[in-house]
Amino acid sequence: MNYDFFKLLHLIGMMLLFFSLGAVLQFVATGGEKKSYPWRALVSASHGISLSLLLIGGLGLLYTRFQFSFPIWAIAKIIIWLVLGGILTAIYKQREMGKRFWFLIPALGALAAFLAIYHPGQ
Repeated sequence: MNYDFFKLLHLIGMMLLFFSLGAVLQFVATGGEKKSYPWRALVSASHGISLSLLLIGGLGLLYTRFQFSFPIWAIAKIIIWLVLGGILTAIYKQREMGKRFWFLIPALGALAAFLAIYHPGQ
C-alpha cells in the first residue's frame, strides 16, 4: 500500500471523527441526555471507526515516510489521538464544558495538523 492510500484513510478518519464529535456536542448543547440519544449507537460506532482509520492511516503514513523511526511529533499526535478518543465520554459527563469543548476539539485538530505538516523537533 502506498502513501496516498494511507493519506486517504487518515483524511476519512479525520472527517468522521469531527463529524461524530460535533453531532454529540450539538445534541448535548440542546439539552439531550446520553440515554435518550436516538443516534447514540451510530455516533459511537462512527467515533470508534474514525479512531481506527486515523490510527491505521497515521501509522501507515509514518511507516511509508520514516520507515523505522518514531519522531517526537508522532508521539504528540498519538497523545492528541488518545485525548480525542476519550473526549466523547467527557462531553456527556461534563455538560457545562460544552462551549470549551466546541473550541478545544478544533484546536486539537489544528495542533495535529501543525505537527503533521511542520514535523517540529525533527
